[in-house]
Amino acid sequence: KDINAKDTLVNGMNFDDLEVTKLNLSVVNFHHTDSATTFFLDNASIYEKSGFAIGDLRFGGRIDSTGFELSNLTLVSNHSHVEANRIRIFKNKLFGVDSLYSEKSLTLTNRYVIDGDFKESMVSLTDLSYAIPELWGMNEPILFSGGIKGSLSNLKFKKINFKIGKETQVNADLELQGLPVWNNTFIFFKLYNNTFNFNDLAAIRLPDS
Repeated sequence: KDINAKDTLVNGMNFDDLEVTKLNLSVVNFHHTDSATTFFLDNASIYEKSGFAIGDLRFGGRIDSTGFELSNLTLVSNHSHVEANRIRIFKNKLFGVDSLYSEKSLTLTNRYVIDGDFKESMVSLTDLSYAIPELWGMNEPILFSGGIKGSLSNLKFKKINFKIGKETQVNADLELQGLPVWNNTFIFFKLYNNTFNFNDLAAIRLPDS
């Protein structure tokens, strides 16, 4: 397989054909027992063939029979800076031997569940568009904080705070069903104590057609 070949998608990452290259990392404080493995990942960098890259990734990690937990995470890409107190990733309990869902229904978008508590972070729509190609061309930076739980295809944001531009601020509980296919995604939300500024919204670049 040609590691330099372009992704089969025109834009963004193909979750069914991920290919990571140029991986650099340092692992320290590694401890392994019968019940769990703990370590600290320091100064990792990753490049995915779609063009998405992480320049600095660090966190305390714990792996056990229930899943994978990250603590004190810092992630820096070319356009975003994300920090989290805790992120836990585990297998979706909806899929199992006695589940109504078959193994054929499993994909990277629903196989795993994330449960995270994020500090105030900045994510750029430029980076987000690699996961949601329909946003390709948008480049607005968004400040956010709050809790996130669910699989990629069914994400729930609890007491999330978004800041866009100079004066626009959104406080909400959100639920996104259908990602990463944006055109098939349903959005459910509860808004409270929000401030909108027309100039901030008008300055948002629309996706490329």
